[in-house]
Amino acid sequence: MAGCGGPGGGGVTPQPGESGEGSPSSSAQVAAIDPCQTLTSGDATALSLKGSGEPKRISGAAACDWNLATGGGIQIVVNHDKSLDELNFTGQKVEETSVAGRRAKLVADSVLTGTCGVSFETSSASSISVVGSVPARQNPDTACEIAQKAAPLVAANFPKN
Repeated sequence: MAGCGGPGGGGVTPQPGESGEGSPSSSAQVAAIDPCQTLTSGDATALSLKGSGEPKRISGAAACDWNLATGGGIQIVVNHDKSLDELNFTGQKVEETSVAGRRAKLVADSVLTGTCGVSFETSSASSISVVGSVPARQNPDTACEIAQKAAPLVAANFPKN
């Protein structure tokens, strides 16, 4: 089974126009995004999501939780005021990677929590985190596989600036 490392490679810098280059309007555009709208119905089918997403707030950021038909889930957090480098990954295994040409980090949480996330930049001042989780007693590497499968789908549905 593939580990959390997955395919990586030093972070890829977004091309001009892809990330808004930190323009004031890009943070406002990111703030307006509903994380429950970042996956299409086709994405939901591909990811084996059960039901619709449940909106919530995490540390002031808009978020959405989905349940997987196989157990576990996916959480998407829109960090409209935190860049990729401002996210707190203390105590977690972090690997530089890229998602759809955007600089990203694969973050393997403690084996005890069964979570793993991919956070990618949307501008120099904002980011989106996609977190996979698995039920207790399942291989925690599966959480990384879930996050790595979902993150490009979210990025593809994120509006380009």
